[in-house]
Amino acid sequence: MASDDVSTRFPFINLEKAIARAELLFSGDKSGKPMAVPTAFELWSYSPKSSGGFQTISALKMFGLLEDEGSNAERKVRLTSKARRFFLDERDDVRNRALEEFALNPPLFKILWNSDGWSEGIPADTVARSHLKVERGLNDQSSRSLLSVLKETLHYAGIRTGVQADEVVESSLAPRSPPPLVEQERDSMSNYAEETPARETPTRASNFVIPNDRPIIFDMESVTVSARLATAEELEEFIAKLEKLKPLMPSKH
Repeated sequence: MASDDVSTRFPFINLEKAIARAELLFSGDKSGKPMAVPTAFELWSYSPKSSGGFQTISALKMFGLLEDEGSNAERKVRLTSKARRFFLDERDDVRNRALEEFALNPPLFKILWNSDGWSEGIPADTVARSHLKVERGLNDQSSRSLLSVLKETLHYAGIRTGVQADEVVESSLAPRSPPPLVEQERDSMSNYAEETPARETPTRASNFVIPNDRPIIFDMESVTVSARLATAEELEEFIAKLEKLKPLMPSKH
């Protein structure tokens, strides 16, 4: 297991939903003054003691959108200066840079991205989950949840990534503009992984994945392709990537 001093905790919602909930606080009080926790819960349509409300506070703090002060009945929250600037600034380039910062602010996301090499390409799901369980101490359910939240967050922030496979293919994720407020989701799943699961051996197969619904999966014996291409240029680029796999394919007997 990795020796980095990093918790197994991570946001239970993706950045898009976190931004929407932060915007509710911004709309509720644009002055940016500290807000009582029950008031924030009311803006999020949570009951005063809802676990979903406390999970939302924790998630927004991890993304760098929220800070708090005090404790118990005296606890208050307010948007960070970066979050307020994001909602006040109308320039797309400024907002896009801020989204990139928010996306990789959670400590575990930052470690996976910078120390574990995921900036070069998020491994195929089976390999990624094995890494999260064996190297980062997450249980199976939490590893699946983290992978989903991280992928959605990176896509929303428009962060591009390569592929961990000898540079066979490259990512084609395109930035997305921040959408309007999203519907509040129900208080449901647990947001954090704190248990240490049984160790599992990661798969040794080489798996290559192209994000944005254009995957290539190569297991050293065969290539599985599922493509949705809109232009002749995309088709040409996709074929070129497949050509790079030919030297690695087994010969016909």
